[in-house]
Amino acid sequence: MNRYASFSFRGVARVLERAGARGALLKWRAWESWRFGEREIRLLRYLVDPRRTAIDIGAAEGVYAFHLRRLAKRCIAFEPNPSSASELKRTLSGVEIHQAAVSAVEGDAILRVPIVNDIPYKGWATIEPKNRLAELPSHTVEEIRVRTVCPDQMELGDVGFIKIDVEGHELDVLLGLSELLARCRPNLLIEVGAAQRGGSLAEVRRHLDPLGYVALKVDERGLLRALAGDAELKNSMNVIFIAMTDVRGVGSLEGRS
Repeated sequence: MNRYASFSFRGVARVLERAGARGALLKWRAWESWRFGEREIRLLRYLVDPRRTAIDIGAAEGVYAFHLRRLAKRCIAFEPNPSSASELKRTLSGVEIHQAAVSAVEGDAILRVPIVNDIPYKGWATIEPKNRLAELPSHTVEEIRVRTVCPDQMELGDVGFIKIDVEGHELDVLLGLSELLARCRPNLLIEVGAAQRGGSLAEVRRHLDPLGYVALKVDERGLLRALAGDAELKNSMNVIFIAMTDVRGVGSLEGRS
């Protein structure tokens, strides 16, 4: 996005925010993200099964959930930050929203929200103790006690797609999804945290490889490429995981984004 466009979008967002037009603001952010944001958003229509449930873990502002509710039979979103979850409930009709963090066990945890220049960086908030938020400039931290849930202890139905963005807590989330993954074998989109966030692609793959998942990334041209078996991350990155029985269909994604 060029500088002028970025400035214009921020200006429109501020106007909508001040006007209290929350629904319009979410639509704007969803369109902006689809047009200029993560390439994976434009692949959702190929990754989401319209006959099954889609889950957004770490919903934040609700951009992914906005698209998932239109693509899937049912959409469930998890967001631990009370203010973010409350906003989602006001703006995302048709989405089942849980104010909770997903983890390996049910209980509670401390959500750490970094604050830079008096601005809460909600998208960086984490319950992962190993994530020291070292990638951010000088900041303070707001701590919020939140509820944790284990998906395998919930009635989530037939799940065909899961997006996970939990700032380094991916392994605990996958442990909490173990039975669901084995039963449903959904497509996965995981932001895998690098070492500085407490994440590890190798550990994520160690958990998913026995279930027959292959790891793919979107390259700079918008094409899906397989990740080498020994690949590791210098920076956090979105990784698509698809069960091996579905790999033949993935080849058709290349060039269609």
